[in-house]
Amino acid sequence: MEAIGGQTLQAPLDIQTGPSAWGHPTGTAVAFVSADGTELDKRYLDQKRIVDISPLRGVSYLSVTYHPSGLALAFVAEREGRQSIWLSSNLGEDPKRLVFSKVGTEFGSLEFSADGRSLVYAAQHADGHPEVLALDLANRSFIRWLWRGQPGQHVLSAFQPPSRTGRFLALTLGTSCDDGAAMVRGPDRKLIPILPDGSGPSRVLGWLDGTHVLVGAVADALSGVLRERGDAARSLIRRPEHGDDVVGGHHDRIALEQARGAGVDHDGGGPVRL
Repeated sequence: MEAIGGQTLQAPLDIQTGPSAWGHPTGTAVAFVSADGTELDKRYLDQKRIVDISPLRGVSYLSVTYHPSGLALAFVAEREGRQSIWLSSNLGEDPKRLVFSKVGTEFGSLEFSADGRSLVYAAQHADGHPEVLALDLANRSFIRWLWRGQPGQHVLSAFQPPSRTGRFLALTLGTSCDDGAAMVRGPDRKLIPILPDGSGPSRVLGWLDGTHVLVGAVADALSGVLRERGDAARSLIRRPEHGDDVVGGHHDRIALEQARGAGVDHDGGGPVRL
C-alpha cells in the first residue's frame, strides 16, 4: 500500500487475494475475497491480522464493495452454479439476499450510489448481453434499468453520478484491464468514449461530483483529452438542476435498514448497534 507520491504506508503481506474494497469513510480497513474464493476477509490497516468475516459458508465469493457509510458490505456469492447479491453488516453479520439470478446469468460490477440509497450492479445474461441496473435499498422490489448492451459486451465498472437522476451513467466496457474503455452514457442513451480513440485502456473509477468523472488510464492516454473531448463533455454533462436528488447526510440509516440489529465496526472500533 502506497500514498500518492510513492511513500510506502503498509508493507506487502505474503498472501494472495481476490477482489477487494477500501473501507469508507475513513479508509482504515480493507475487505477482500480470499484467493480461493471461500472466505470474505478484512484487514485493519493498523494491524497485521486478517479477520474472517464470511457471512455465508459453502459458497464462492466473487466480489465485495463497501457502503459509503462504512457500516455495510454488498457482495456476490455463488452456490451450485447460481449467483446472488447480498447485504451484510461490515462484520459480515445478518446477511440478507437482495438479488438472485437465473441459470446462466452472472453478476459483475457492484457499487453503491454516492448517497448509499441504491446498489448499482451489472448482469451478464446467458445470451451474452449485459445490463446495468440499480436496486433501491429502501424498496427492494424496485429495480431500475439503467443500460442494456449488445451481446459480447462486458461491463467492468458502472457508476451513477451523485444526482441519481438516471440521465447519466459512467461505465467501463471490456473484458479485462488490458482492453477496458471508459464511457459516459448521456440523456440520449448513447455512449461517448471519455478518452480519445486509440489512447489505450482506461477505466471509470467513479464520479467526483455531478459533472466530473474520475478515470484511470496510462499517462500517454491523457494527452490532448481536454482538447479533443472538451466540447463533447461540455455538451453531455451539465450541473444538477433544481429538483435533482443530491447527496444527503442521512444515507447511513436509509441503506442499512436491512442490517438493523447486526454488529458493525467503524473501521477498527468495537461493534455497535444500528
